[in-house]
Amino acid sequence: MEAGEVISLVNTETRERILYPRDHAYDVDVEEETASLFHAIEVPADDADFDTALRKVGQCRLTVSNPVLKARLVSALETKI
Repeated sequence: MEAGEVISLVNTETRERILYPRDHAYDVDVEEETASLFHAIEVPADDADFDTALRKVGQCRLTVSNPVLKARLVSALETKI
């Protein structure tokens, strides 16, 4: 990894920016056709429309209301990134 290479992610709700060091060990080559299919997917911007689209394919949004469980889930996800 070259010094200074980072990936910047911005939370669209809070505008908080998180920087991750870029690790080229995770770089993969993706065929243009596969990339085109991925980019062609339309994701509804409105939460209600997003939830409706999820339900149409038999899925639902994950919600965790218990603060202890939520903290554990967030911590577990952060350590895997």
